[in-house]
Amino acid sequence: RQRADLRATGSIHLVSASGFHAGVLLQAGMLLLGFLPIGRGWQILIGVLVLSMYATAVGLQAPIVRAGFMATLGLLAPLVRREPDALSAWGCSGALWLLFRPGDLGDLGFQLSYATLLAMILGGWGSSGLGWAGRTGFWAVVGSAPLAAYHFRGLPVYGIPANLLVEVAVPPILFFSVLG
Repeated sequence: RQRADLRATGSIHLVSASGFHAGVLLQAGMLLLGFLPIGRGWQILIGVLVLSMYATAVGLQAPIVRAGFMATLGLLAPLVRREPDALSAWGCSGALWLLFRPGDLGDLGFQLSYATLLAMILGGWGSSGLGWAGRTGFWAVVGSAPLAAYHFRGLPVYGIPANLLVEVAVPPILFFSVLG
């Protein structure tokens, strides 16, 4: 029943292996690597390797691969004197995934992953500050709600506050779990 409720509210991505978790794992790992006396290039290589191992361990699911590919592009951009560009990385990762697995275009997991992230990017995903998690959660709901409503024949009103509350709670829990 809980799984059905999480799926219906569009918040299943917060408690299952997802790109969200991959991002938090990478951020925690890069923070820890920053304390080591190694160069930025080595930190990035280690971060990408850990993210690749995580993606493989959870079965190379579309959201995880997307997150890993986008994160790799973002990490490598400064090394080649470029600004990280989330929208270009989003499009490139989707195009590459569909090149190898075109049938996934009709898969709900693929659709939710890419629609949610697109809304988050367009809504200011890369910004920071005190309201970051709330804004990210809001845009995640905006991106996933139409698909969830269509596929599950409705969207419970509690889906919006549920996503916002969970979106704020999950990053610190994951972060401290990784540190532990």
